[in-house]
Amino acid sequence: MRRRTALVACVVQNDPGARTKRENLARVSAIVERALDDVEGGGGDVGVVVCAECFAHEYALTAERARVLSENGAGERVTWARALATRVRCVVVVGYVRAVGRSLFNAQTMVDSAGDVAAHHHKAHLYDMDEAWADEGEGFTTSVVKMRTVVREESASGARVVARGTANVLCTQGICMDINPYQFKAPWDAYELANAVRKVAKEVNDDGTKLHQLLLFSSAWTNAHPNDADELKRAPVDAADVVNYWFARLEPLRGTKAHFVCSNRIGEENLIKFCGCSCVIDMRAQKVLTFIPPGSEGATLVHIALDEDEGEDDQDDLEHD
Repeated sequence: MRRRTALVACVVQNDPGARTKRENLARVSAIVERALDDVEGGGGDVGVVVCAECFAHEYALTAERARVLSENGAGERVTWARALATRVRCVVVVGYVRAVGRSLFNAQTMVDSAGDVAAHHHKAHLYDMDEAWADEGEGFTTSVVKMRTVVREESASGARVVARGTANVLCTQGICMDINPYQFKAPWDAYELANAVRKVAKEVNDDGTKLHQLLLFSSAWTNAHPNDADELKRAPVDAADVVNYWFARLEPLRGTKAHFVCSNRIGEENLIKFCGCSCVIDMRAQKVLTFIPPGSEGATLVHIALDEDEGEDDQDDLEHD
């Protein structure tokens, strides 16, 4: 029998389809509520909920449509995140179009458990479709955020929560293309996003222990480029290829005290499929801890171990290189 301190993460995977923002917010609320009802899975102790890039509306936008959908950080989507955060007492991460003056950004906002905005991140590496409307963000965003934790007593017969608390967590934010080389022109081994996470790894608690790190990743990852032939766009999603690619782009984080927490949308726009494959990856153990298959709408919960011997449990049945 042993005791482990863990953070419960909830990753959401949804298909915004042709619904309105309000309809999508209600739909995602229902998905999250079902996850929170899974008490045995940790639903009552969630520390962070992560949603996808532009999670409540379409991704392929014109400049005019982006302007209509935009909010200044106090609109429907951030208000939704604040309401969820204060009710559940957890951190919530959402992706949307953010207006700052006349500029529009592909944004990811993190709200803390008190309902206050902890950080805004603006996508730094724009994808082709972003360039039609979005301004480029300046670098990557890292913040120290307090998150709810649990202490579980584990034995051969199962696990039970014996204590609850909080921990300071070092969170770096990223959006989809941010994980790729800048404009697909930078050297592969520049690893801009992964190295941004690694650069701040020296941050410590008051007692001198290293802060645990999360890379909070909101995505609209597709199976094809807009200029690809229709037959390539119609090809089924290869989940192993998607996750192996993310592993490859996180190479500098292998063996570190970090987890990749990814929410990727599903659905289809202009024949292009969004891949799903939302997951949590333990970079020290190099394991996929939880995974939502392509095409499936829902949320998954996982206990992220904060102890030094983290990652010993069996991984999901998804191979990676």
